[in-house]
Amino acid sequence: MKKCLLIGCLACVVGFSANTRAQGQQSKAEAEEQTYFALHNTLQQLDAFLAKKAEAIMTSNAAAIANLYTDDAVFITTAGPVYGKEGVQRQYEAWFNQRHFLNHKIIRDSTTTHILGLDNGVLTIACSGTWAHDVQEGDKQPYQTYGYWSGIYVEDGDLWKCKWLTAVLVPAPAPAKVAASK
Repeated sequence: MKKCLLIGCLACVVGFSANTRAQGQQSKAEAEEQTYFALHNTLQQLDAFLAKKAEAIMTSNAAAIANLYTDDAVFITTAGPVYGKEGVQRQYEAWFNQRHFLNHKIIRDSTTTHILGLDNGVLTIACSGTWAHDVQEGDKQPYQTYGYWSGIYVEDGDLWKCKWLTAVLVPAPAPAKVAASK
């Protein structure tokens, strides 16, 4: 009788232990799946943010672009740094007064996207990529330009905002020199 009771208790302990371990593994797998979907959703939101910016550039909407930046944003251009949301708006207004940007594309490089973590409870991501567009200046024939960018983006409620952006233009190749004949 004691033997049966002991075996029964051991079976319960082993069964409980195995069940708890399986639940722990299941919880870990579920947590990993939830993390994956949260990350996937975050990256989709970031790509939607970049698409919104591209659309605002193509429609020459400097105010819409400025609203995608934080109040204390820093935008590093080839001409130097621009500070704050208002500075970003003034910079784009100046560019839009001189030219229009057509077929603007912003491509995020997934291999350079890094979640930096929480900064004062705000999710922060750093990433980089390429940009390209056609430039129309007055009646001139459009020409293509492209370059690279890197940025730091922060969550602002349900939206993303740019806190820091560096954008560089790849210069057009120099015209080929013609050798002087003797």
